Amino acid sequence: MRRGRHTKHFAEDMSSFSVSVGDSSKHRNIDVDSLLREGYEDDDQSVDASVVASINDRATNVRTLLNKGDAAGSVAVAVDNPPFNCNDAALKAKNLETVMSSLSAVRAADIPAVIKSLTPEQVDNLVKYIYAGFAIPSGQYSGHLLLWHEKAIEVGGLGSITRVLTSRKTVN
Repeated sequence: MRRGRHTKHFAEDMSSFSVSVGDSSKHRNIDVDSLLREGYEDDDQSVDASVVASINDRATNVRTLLNKGDAAGSVAVAVDNPPFNCNDAALKAKNLETVMSSLSAVRAADIPAVIKSLTPEQVDNLVKYIYAGFAIPSGQYSGHLLLWHEKAIEVGGLGSITRVLTSRKTVN
């Protein structure tokens, strides 16, 4: 390894460098145990009542539309305006289940028409939910979600994937 011309001088300068700690009683005493994660509490752990109401209303509207046979309308309602600001995992899981039930109710032949009826923002939200559905360990929706993914990318393009993967707003 070749040494630079300043390396020798730096080493000589550092050899004369010393640090004096001084009296250790002058240092601050920090209670490290108070900084542990177990004792930490978030300031705001409550869930906004409007978010809970929104998720419950969405589930009710999707079920109503599915009972009427309007699977396309249920998908539009399910993917519209997701609860991005919700930190409660149980509520997000309930909302994801609502979306998955609406997606699974659509026949494979009707998927392209349903996706074409969505706005570009709704298509991006749909792709977010598709990826969240892939993360479900049971895998009960995986085959159907692959069809949805294929058709959503045909409509939304690769830009949709890029926007979803780089977005900080998640649905799960």
